[in-house]
Amino acid sequence: MAARRLELLPGEVVVVDTRPHWAYLFWPFVLALFAVSTGVVLDVAWPHSTPPVHWAEGIICGLLCLWFVGRFAKWIANHLVLTSLRLVQTWGLLRGHHFEVALARIEFLRRRQGILQRLVGAGRLEVGVWAEPEVFVFEDVRHVAAFQRLVHRRIPVTGIRPDEDGNW
Repeated sequence: MAARRLELLPGEVVVVDTRPHWAYLFWPFVLALFAVSTGVVLDVAWPHSTPPVHWAEGIICGLLCLWFVGRFAKWIANHLVLTSLRLVQTWGLLRGHHFEVALARIEFLRRRQGILQRLVGAGRLEVGVWAEPEVFVFEDVRHVAAFQRLVHRRIPVTGIRPDEDGNW
């Protein structure tokens, strides 16, 4: 797992180490399976078809299977790690990429889920960081609501509070 390769700071512990949700692999798997099974059925039903038909079947099946294999490789190499001090994402098979943000710098967390994502427990986590103009997005987070709650619980309280009028 990614937590083994992650260099932890003194006193830091890993809270959660997770990969993207399996829904990330669903459509590539279904389409590759459909293409291969359709190719087999066509070869059995019409064994004496022309070579261009066989080539077209092979190319379509091969491309869809390559899409699934590539997506699976990305799934294997992608990790989202929550430690006691940081939120870290690692990805990449050949070139390892690494993104991290200190929990104390997190301004807001927002989750986005469609109906199907809510049914399977996947979702998108958007993280706003102090002094950063962009919002960082983590796609296909497994159990995104529970993960969001865990991150919220780990964010340290800084003591900055609004006044009576709601001004910071």
